[in-house]
Amino acid sequence: MMRIGSILFFLISGLFFACIRHNNEEHVTDKSTGIELPEIHHAKGFRFEETDSTVLFQILYPVDGKTADSGYLKHSDQTFPVYTFERTAIQSTTYFAFFERLGKVDELSGICGKKYLSQEQKNKAEHLEEICSDNGFNMERIAGLGPDVLFLYPFEQKDVERFHRLGIKTVLITEYLESTPLARAEWLKFFGVLTGSEKAETIFEEIETDYLKNQQNEITASVALNLPFGEHWNMPSGNSITANLMKDAGLEYVFSDRKEDGNVVLSMEEGYSVLAEAEYWVIISEREPGYTMEKLLGENKVYASFRSVREGKVIFCNTAENDYFSKGVIEPHVMLEDLLVCLGKKEATHENTYFHILK
Repeated sequence: MMRIGSILFFLISGLFFACIRHNNEEHVTDKSTGIELPEIHHAKGFRFEETDSTVLFQILYPVDGKTADSGYLKHSDQTFPVYTFERTAIQSTTYFAFFERLGKVDELSGICGKKYLSQEQKNKAEHLEEICSDNGFNMERIAGLGPDVLFLYPFEQKDVERFHRLGIKTVLITEYLESTPLARAEWLKFFGVLTGSEKAETIFEEIETDYLKNQQNEITASVALNLPFGEHWNMPSGNSITANLMKDAGLEYVFSDRKEDGNVVLSMEEGYSVLAEAEYWVIISEREPGYTMEKLLGENKVYASFRSVREGKVIFCNTAENDYFSKGVIEPHVMLEDLLVCLGKKEATHENTYFHILK
């Protein structure tokens, strides 16, 4: 993980502010700054700090609370650069979902992976420039586009430095490192403040209410996750968003006690052993539309011996047919309801969006 190395970061990281907005604090509109800052109840990856004349955003690494990035939204001292978001470019289609839900797509100018948007999203994104190629960022195109800010993952320092030399500010986003579905969805509030949206808190409150009313307090079955890739079986750690989604559906994830960063990497044989006894098998993968149990068994005959397969308890999310990696980020309540329907804990009132029993 990288750290912003610019002079701006070191200047602001040592400052102290009279009022910090984070978990369980009062919701206040500061009369001097005029920027309304929200309460933050779940997310650990961002916060806002303000005084009478300044507002600072901070991006944190949720695991250890270390600062990944920061910048001013308002400052009375004109020598401090202030972020504006009239023309914004984004690296991830995940970020598009936040802008879309807030009604701020028109403020976007460029995106990486435009082809991966759903057709509905593409219709809204016709004006967006594709700013990436197979080899990474298209620096010439980005320079010509001239966005005010580029939202991107906190991976390589060299990319950030290149953008800064072009006069483009960057914001490193760590939402994918949150540990719960609601924490990730709460980033709506972050994007809401930066874009001046007045809808973010209301939207999130609706998501939170729907999620919490379906959250399960009793564990009723075991679950294993994913398909093998190459010669290994990668399953998420026990403190990941997916693992906690399973827990909230009342499922005991087989690696709930593994809290390491990154995935739990298993050999094929270890994966077979785990799946042999797990009551449910939840698969999140991209496969051809209309994927069936027959096609799954055609990939590996060993799967037929798994308890979940024998008992018809394979739950499948085909990312080729839904917006799991984009809109799904802000629809954890829909995912949870889907899982409960699959588990027979909730009656279906409509067709599931993300998860269904594989047949």
